[in-house]
Amino acid sequence: MVTVPLAGMTVAFLTLLFLPGQRRLEALRRDMHVKQDFVLGAGQMAVRIHTLDAELAETRKYNAAWRLQSADSAAVTALCGRIAQLAQDSGVAASRFAPGTPEGVERLQRIPLEMVCYGSFAHIQAFLAALESLPQRVWLNDLKLQASGEAGEAVRCELAMAVFVDDFGNLD
Repeated sequence: MVTVPLAGMTVAFLTLLFLPGQRRLEALRRDMHVKQDFVLGAGQMAVRIHTLDAELAETRKYNAAWRLQSADSAAVTALCGRIAQLAQDSGVAASRFAPGTPEGVERLQRIPLEMVCYGSFAHIQAFLAALESLPQRVWLNDLKLQASGEAGEAVRCELAMAVFVDDFGNLD
């Protein structure tokens, strides 16, 4: 008779106190592991933040250097004149030189330039080398060379270029 009440008290203790306490303890352990993982991750986060700061500094340095080499909108006309002068100085005859409509690209404006010129292969090569040596960045999108088939005849060169200009009006 003593065993039945003792067994009942044991079952009541297990169901009312011990097992719920074990579940709460397990939940606290899981919570503690999550927080420990967060703290351990925070140490690695400092390294990641330092790496990102270094990348940001490098990006800002590159942007500052690029801005020094990019044309501003007032200098595009002068740059077009300089390109035409380079063609003439290289012995290349330009039959068409047409700036296109500026296109907005993020914080830049892309100004397409199309040029058709004639000259010997050596003269065209000299012109392209002079274009490459400009302090402003000129992006060459397409280049087509077409020989007439006759020895000593002029080579036709079609250039599709672009100049990127800082768009200061688009700054946030």
